Amino acid sequence: MSWYIEFSGPKFGYMDYVYFLRQLDSARLSGETRLEVDFGKVTFFYPDGMAPFVATTRHLVNNGWGVGVIPPRQKDLIDYWQTVGWLAGIRDEKAPLGTGSTYVPLTPYTSGEELNSFIRSALDLMSKSQAFSDGVLLAFEWALNEIADNVLVHAESSEPGWLQMTSYPNKNEVEFVVVDTGRGIRSTLSPAFPDIDSDIGALMKAIEKGTTRNREIGQGNGLSGTLRIARSAGGWANLHSGRGLLRLMEGEPQSGEDAPHQGVVVTLTLPTSQPIDIAEALWGHVPVPAFEMEYLGDHGIEFTLGAEATNFGNRSTGERLRFKLRNIMAQHPDEPVIVDFQGVDLMSASFADEFIAKLVKELGYVAFFGRFRFRHLSEFSAQTLDTVIGQRMSV
Repeated sequence: MSWYIEFSGPKFGYMDYVYFLRQLDSARLSGETRLEVDFGKVTFFYPDGMAPFVATTRHLVNNGWGVGVIPPRQKDLIDYWQTVGWLAGIRDEKAPLGTGSTYVPLTPYTSGEELNSFIRSALDLMSKSQAFSDGVLLAFEWALNEIADNVLVHAESSEPGWLQMTSYPNKNEVEFVVVDTGRGIRSTLSPAFPDIDSDIGALMKAIEKGTTRNREIGQGNGLSGTLRIARSAGGWANLHSGRGLLRLMEGEPQSGEDAPHQGVVVTLTLPTSQPIDIAEALWGHVPVPAFEMEYLGDHGIEFTLGAEATNFGNRSTGERLRFKLRNIMAQHPDEPVIVDFQGVDLMSASFADEFIAKLVKELGYVAFFGRFRFRHLSEFSAQTLDTVIGQRMSV
């Protein structure tokens, strides 16, 4: 026999994952070590629920449990599970390579090199997916680095950490989920704070600025700074460790105890249309934008098209590159911009209009050409740009 857990749908999000944990808790108390989890009636899945479900499933299997998962019935949902990495995680298979247009698949990581690779992919995807108001991309980058690195520093687990990043252009939001199945916040803090007697007490202590078990390995600002960023942006945050559960919605944290998650789950969702005063959110500290710094050369921002895409014949690519370049420019407002057309053998008018002509229209003709320079631009591409800029400016 197995402990049967059915989700009646239609959606599966974080509180549905908490329901799974409650059922898991009951199964443990009954002495059961086999689960059957049925998603057959669910028609919509949120990463903040699925990422921790996958991580916990792997943790249970690694510790001798039997876990059967009945996937959703629709083929398109099963295909989606595959592309976003949930099916591979459940089956303990290699995560899908590459990224989608709006997501980086759920990815396990055990080293700084793997983490850096994920973050680089996530930031590249984000910068191409939508326009970000001032401070948002930098704040998201800071929080993602801080929270994901905590897994490597504090979890002390033989199992990997898990990361998923999703961009929602239609809602003007971005989100990351970081999960580990390690020892949890209470066990991490107990050597330095022996008076903490509950998981929620440990969680509330952890979100205070400067809380760390050892200042030799960290300053203890990651969770606190992440919540300050969420509050400053009007965003959402979710923290869960052991039985401690804290959710930040509409500016104020709501905390309590619920079914235990082994390890830590952190979700951060930020609106991209609301500017963030990063210095105010981080106690006067302005982090260095590592991702955007990669594009700074001796003569300003250097944006090489051949390194960003392989096809320059459609509006979709043009829009993604315009978003990315605009987001980089926002972090370096005083730097000149060099657009290098090396490797662009053919550029359609649609691409040129979407990428360059719309920037000229947005910035103004004089301001654009006062800041931009083109390099390795062929005669044909120059003629294409002349045509689409003239047409765009006349609209």
